[in-house]
Amino acid sequence: MDNTSFQKTLQRFILFFIFSALLMLFDWFGLLTLPKQGFYTIASPLEIGLYSFSQTAVEQFSFLTFWKNGYREIEYLKQRNRELSVETARVRQLLEENESLKKQFAALGQESQALLPARVVSFSRYLLVDKGTKDHVAKGQMVMFDKILVGRVVEVGQHWAKVILPNDPEEKIIVITTKNRAKGVLKGSFNQDLILDQILQKEKIEPEETIETAGGDNFQKGILIGRITQVGGKKSDVFQSARAESLLEFNKLTDVFIKIK
Repeated sequence: MDNTSFQKTLQRFILFFIFSALLMLFDWFGLLTLPKQGFYTIASPLEIGLYSFSQTAVEQFSFLTFWKNGYREIEYLKQRNRELSVETARVRQLLEENESLKKQFAALGQESQALLPARVVSFSRYLLVDKGTKDHVAKGQMVMFDKILVGRVVEVGQHWAKVILPNDPEEKIIVITTKNRAKGVLKGSFNQDLILDQILQKEKIEPEETIETAGGDNFQKGILIGRITQVGGKKSDVFQSARAESLLEFNKLTDVFIKIK
């Protein structure tokens, strides 16, 4: 550093020292009270405003953080609620299935050893169940529920079977009435009714009389099917006829039993 630069720096230092000393002296004698009050009057609102702004910003940030965390917690609880609802429904379904199976096995007694429980997968024209060839299910086997005929297996895969119902137009079953022992042929129809046909005129049939299988064509004898609702035909006809209805509501079945022996 040359002599000129050093002198300039020293002069600035001396001037700053003198200025500071004068300020301290003025303040000591109270000469700066009025200027200080003016400065505080201007600076205080700014200070208060900055403080309020900083507090508001902190509060907003805290609220956003709380809202975000709360939203995540609510979404998590909703998801868990959905999962618990599904689990509860599944448990209820299993309990209902187990209760249904217990009742069926209790009603069937020793015959239950020859029956395979199956779950109904879908219902349209046919009943589709979840048992197939791997479970020893074969074409022609009877399917029952509560000792009432559901139908017979007409098509089978490894893990499924298709069951034709008594009210199918292509189905014909030799039956006998349980009270008067009148024999005839039970046929399905396109309007889902059961038609009891080919009953000799000498036979007696009555409304509300139940119908059961007479045996033959893979149908075990004595399995209930339906109930006569209306007796028709003329005395001059060769055969009597009647209308009947199934004892089961096929569209409400959830479990059935396949007779595998």
